[in-house]
Amino acid sequence: MTWECVRYDPDSRTWLWLLIFLNFPGAIIYFVARKLPNMHFELPIPNFMQRRLREKEIWRAEADVLNIGNAHQYVVLGNLKQELRLFAEAKDAYLLALDKEPNNLRALWGVVQIEQKNNNLTKVKEYLEKILAIKPDYEYGDGELLYIKTLLELEEKDLAESLLINTIKVWNKPEARLLLGEIYIEKNHHAKAIEVLKKLIYNIRSSTKFHYKRNKHFEKKASKLLKRIEAST
Repeated sequence: MTWECVRYDPDSRTWLWLLIFLNFPGAIIYFVARKLPNMHFELPIPNFMQRRLREKEIWRAEADVLNIGNAHQYVVLGNLKQELRLFAEAKDAYLLALDKEPNNLRALWGVVQIEQKNNNLTKVKEYLEKILAIKPDYEYGDGELLYIKTLLELEEKDLAESLLINTIKVWNKPEARLLLGEIYIEKNHHAKAIEVLKKLIYNIRSSTKFHYKRNKHFEKKASKLLKRIEAST
C-alpha cells in the first residue's frame, strides 16, 4: 500500500505520513479514502431481469424502427439487443440496417461483434474487410487490430505480420507490438522480437499513470517473452 501511494498518488506526501505512523489502521483509512472511490463494482444481474428493467427502452427502440425505420434506428435497436444478450435479434437488426445503408459502419461493426461471439471467423474477416475498405482507421486502429487477430486465428500469419509492421508505425498499441513479437519468436527472429518487445516495455513504463495501469499486463507478457528468448539462446 505504501509503495502504491508513493508511486501513483499525487497527494502521496500527505498520505505517506498516515501510512508510516498508523501502519495497519492507516492502510485501512487510506484504502477507504483513496482507493475504494475509484473502484467500480458491478453486481451480475440475470438476463431476464435486465430485459425486464429495460423493457421500455426496447419498446421505444422498436417503435422508432416502425415509425422512422432508417438505418440508425435499426443500429440503436441492434445495440440494445446485443447488450441484453439477444444476439440473434441483434444480428437481424444490424442486417436490416445494412439493407438500407450497405456502408453503415456501426451496423457492420455490430455484425462483426455478433459473428465474433459465434466464433464465425470467416464472417468476422469478411465484415472487417468491408469496414477497413471504407475507413482504414476505424475505431482508432481497433478495427485493423481485430482484423489482424482474426487473420492469426485463421493461420494467415504472413499477412498478419505485414499489417502489424505497418500498424505499429501508425498506432502505438501495445497489443500489436506483443503480437508481432510473438510472430518473430515463432520464426526464430530473436533480434527483431527483442527490439519490438523492449520498445513495448519502455513505451508502457514511460506512459501516464492511467495508460500504465491499463497496459501493464502487456508489459508483464513482454517481459516473460524476453526471458524465454534469453533462456533459449
